[in-house]
Amino acid sequence: MTKPDQSALLSCMDYLHGDAVDNEFEAACYYEYARESCILCEASRLWARKKHSDKEWGEFLPKIENRFRGAGTWWSHIWRCPSFPRQSWNQLNPQERADILPWFRPSQIPPLSVNAVWPLNAPGLSDQLKTMAAKVRKSERLGRPQQQAYPIPWVRGIFTLGFWTTRKQLVREFDKWLQLRENKKRFDAYERDQTGKTGLFKDRLKDLAACRLHRQFGWEKALAFAEINRKRDENGRARQFHDARKEQSKKQMPLNKAPLYSEESGFFRARSRARDHMARLFPWEFGKSAGNVEKSLNELAMVFHGAPKMQARKISRSSF
Repeated sequence: MTKPDQSALLSCMDYLHGDAVDNEFEAACYYEYARESCILCEASRLWARKKHSDKEWGEFLPKIENRFRGAGTWWSHIWRCPSFPRQSWNQLNPQERADILPWFRPSQIPPLSVNAVWPLNAPGLSDQLKTMAAKVRKSERLGRPQQQAYPIPWVRGIFTLGFWTTRKQLVREFDKWLQLRENKKRFDAYERDQTGKTGLFKDRLKDLAACRLHRQFGWEKALAFAEINRKRDENGRARQFHDARKEQSKKQMPLNKAPLYSEESGFFRARSRARDHMARLFPWEFGKSAGNVEKSLNELAMVFHGAPKMQARKISRSSF
């Protein structure tokens, strides 16, 4: 990672105070930790270096997936973002965030999306639809019950909505569809426990922001930077840092005046938590079974259609 500029360092203050644009803490957390991955950053650079057709994308995506266990499919919606990894989550424009957010459970209920027609032009999809329709017609002729099968874990559905009825009736009909046996199985299989997750993502964002300041300044200057740039409320009063603790401050000191940490050990604990989180997110790079990063970067370059082999370079991960 290159040295962050002043705006990047100031963006750390958002996370130290528990702020994220649109309150999308889960997406912000995944995005910010992805910026620490040399492999995902290099994938972004190689992707942006030349325009890839849909055919090419379909060819090398499985190769990335097989090598890096998730970097190809799950993380590609982040590393293909035009502003990744240069800008923080809060610095992305609304469209860039909108392109990433569908992969996460939103903090607010959005309108049910209606897909454009072009995805239906995917190779073989029309033939699949015709085959499914033929099976339904055959089942009807033979008097057999219709069997419905949908892709997992999401469904690209085509619904017939009768707007001559009431809005409440349409809501009831859609709710009945969600309660179908096959959909109930999907909810059970793919449900994500969100209990306490917002706080978890805030905590990990704060840890990462503290690590970045410590990496840049050292602990004393990092504390001074955090204090000088402490956020204030609409009345000009200093705000407390996210999850501020009384033991961080002198006796009787209000939390909105307490420092980020009282000593360097606070940064070390934050680094340990951030490191553990990164190992879970990127086992191929930070986990116990992680291989040689330089070798992985060269393999990644070769995946992108024989990109020239990169010169070996030292990757510094002293903060993690």
